[in-house]
Amino acid sequence: MVLVITTWFLSHTWRGLLVYFHGDDTMNMYRAWALPASRLLVSNLTPFTAEYRPLGALFYRLLYAVAGFNPLPFRIVCYCFLLFNIWLTYRFAKLLTGSTEIAVLTALIGSYHRHFMDLYQNDGTVYDILCFTFFYSALATYVNVRRTGQAFTMGQALRFLGLSVLALNSKEMAATLPVVLWAFELIYWRPPSWTSRGVLGWLGSRKYPLWITTLAVPLAVAVKRSSAGPFANNPEYTPTASLHQFFVTTKPWLAQVLFLPENALNTAMVFLVFALLLAIVIVTRQKHLGFCLVLMLVLPLPVNFIALRNFFVMYIPLVPWALTTASLLVAGREYLWKAVWHRGPLRNDVWEPERIGLFAIVALGLFSVQSRDPYRSFDQVDPTQTANQLLKSALTESCAGLRAGGKVLLRGDPFDRDVWDPLFVVRLLFHDEGIDLDRTKTAPERPPAPGRRYDCTLDFDGSRFHADRA
Repeated sequence: MVLVITTWFLSHTWRGLLVYFHGDDTMNMYRAWALPASRLLVSNLTPFTAEYRPLGALFYRLLYAVAGFNPLPFRIVCYCFLLFNIWLTYRFAKLLTGSTEIAVLTALIGSYHRHFMDLYQNDGTVYDILCFTFFYSALATYVNVRRTGQAFTMGQALRFLGLSVLALNSKEMAATLPVVLWAFELIYWRPPSWTSRGVLGWLGSRKYPLWITTLAVPLAVAVKRSSAGPFANNPEYTPTASLHQFFVTTKPWLAQVLFLPENALNTAMVFLVFALLLAIVIVTRQKHLGFCLVLMLVLPLPVNFIALRNFFVMYIPLVPWALTTASLLVAGREYLWKAVWHRGPLRNDVWEPERIGLFAIVALGLFSVQSRDPYRSFDQVDPTQTANQLLKSALTESCAGLRAGGKVLLRGDPFDRDVWDPLFVVRLLFHDEGIDLDRTKTAPERPPAPGRRYDCTLDFDGSRFHADRA
């Protein structure tokens, strides 16, 4: 099944390996390259840092040092993490349910979603990809220890805390980790009694990694949101904590989870979906379904109350949706098998034809839905990717002899007027922060000073750059 799901994922997404650097990439790469190495290293050792997502910055810094300004190695590394995350989805589902079949179906459902096109076409989503890796690695470590009521050994605690730090340094989505862990404890290991003695004993028993996380994460969030942090005074990240804002962001995301148009659900429909899920939890009394419902509601909270983001922010929250769907499908098959067809129980985790048949039906259903989905395809390339590629090709061909601290002039270009992308491309390609770049497009009323000499001048004709040989 590993080979089947890997083939399934790559057959849908392989074209993402061939895309060029996005505008986000040049900005993120340049920021990481310009950051002092010692500062970048220290920022990744603790979560109490005001640096912007330092683990993602380390990704850009290391790949640029090894591969230079070439996109394919960046895409390959991102895809390796995406494939590893499919295995993590399987591992997490298996830990919660104990069922290999449910875990395999969860991995299949969660492996590819057509609306995650940003993950497949833009290295700038590496923060979400890395956060998924370390968030679910930390959560799986915690669940694996606590599912049988064990206490943490020192090695297990250090591993869990280290993974938690890496998740927080990847993206702010990991700030939900303490809430998720407390929900797990309450659902799976609630107090033996609700007396003060019972509650106090439960709170203090075998939970020091949880207490450390509970105290450390709010402090880390406070540092990141401080005046020295990357989100200070940025209206895009200014939270509006209200029920109205929760539904404003949840409606389009939930619609896309279900492969519906973004405006297909209203507030009442969203409420009914979660009410139905709660009813299923109450009727089935399945702990893992209750935990999944908590995850569905909690995991998107860091982005629920800011300006609406693209659907890729649902990459981490998609797992509980996939796990719930897989569990209900298996439960439905079991009901038909026993109550309607009066067959004997299937052998545990043996891939009999009935299990293979359900897997095939799910795969066929997913293929049918996603192949008809009108969401954008790999044929729709972001304009910044085309512009970056055109500029790099022209610089490589016409400005190969550019000296350190040289000067470049662009007479017209396909970039937006007020972006820094062209400067980032030039400096990253030649690995020189001293290169100066003038663009007539940024200030047509103020052309370059007469007599200023340029080492390389490129004219843009609307489709490509040409070197000025004058």
